[in-house]
Amino acid sequence: MALPRLLIGAINISADPHPAGVYRQLFERAADHPVLIWGSDWAKITEPQDRETTPSSFYGRILVWTEIDKDGKWLNQEKNKEATTAEKASIQIPTTLDPNFRSFNFVFLEERHLLVLEYRNELGENFGPARAEKLFSRLFSSEILGPEAPEVSITVVPSHEALGRIYRIPRLRRLEIFVLRPNADDLVKEQRRVLDKLMNQGARSQSLELKKRAKIKSLTPDDETKTLAEVAATNGHVTGEGKTNDGKPVLESTKDHPKTVAVDVEGSSSIAAFFAAIRRF
Repeated sequence: MALPRLLIGAINISADPHPAGVYRQLFERAADHPVLIWGSDWAKITEPQDRETTPSSFYGRILVWTEIDKDGKWLNQEKNKEATTAEKASIQIPTTLDPNFRSFNFVFLEERHLLVLEYRNELGENFGPARAEKLFSRLFSSEILGPEAPEVSITVVPSHEALGRIYRIPRLRRLEIFVLRPNADDLVKEQRRVLDKLMNQGARSQSLELKKRAKIKSLTPDDETKTLAEVAATNGHVTGEGKTNDGKPVLESTKDHPKTVAVDVEGSSSIAAFFAAIRRF
């Protein structure tokens, strides 16, 4: 019998401003707020709980369920007809109970403002990167946190190969770099120099688009452009468009290649296996 296998990923969460303790406060305020994420599926996060780690971190769970619409159309399978109002009135489901429950662990590394989470749990249930990004974008919106809350940017952490896939497009015709302002203390010297202009002007984002000119085979990004792209990969996105050498169209984006780590649950609990895998991020 195959061992249960977790699939783990990460999301970069950047708050502006970000005084000490702001991330813990964001998670506390967002906890227990249901968010519609897809169709009739809803999700929320639990209250953050401290972990005894250095640097500091906390953990919680993403809870997902399906909300039944008793007022919508129901099927009477015996009659193969739409259920009547009277038939639906006989449905007795406590308001505190919802079906199709799934649970996914997360840990937030405060110093790195990095959320490590399960994209697939030990039961083989999935909560992919796109849904995770949607959930936390909505949880940390002004609609839930209020107008005085810091601006929060959410980016799914891409694989290490994501930028390389773009640069390896043989005939790169267009390169788009979209940067959401990162936390300034995250930047190495070269990145800080490239982004100083953005920060000094009080801008939250920057978009750069390079298009190949005629009679040139391919774009050739310079070091400064590549540095900006490195920042955008985890604070925004980078997209490349072009063709192969035989003329087939190619479109690559960092958003399409999230970083994932597969972990077998062997000889330990699934939560222990999850915690042990965090260091791989």
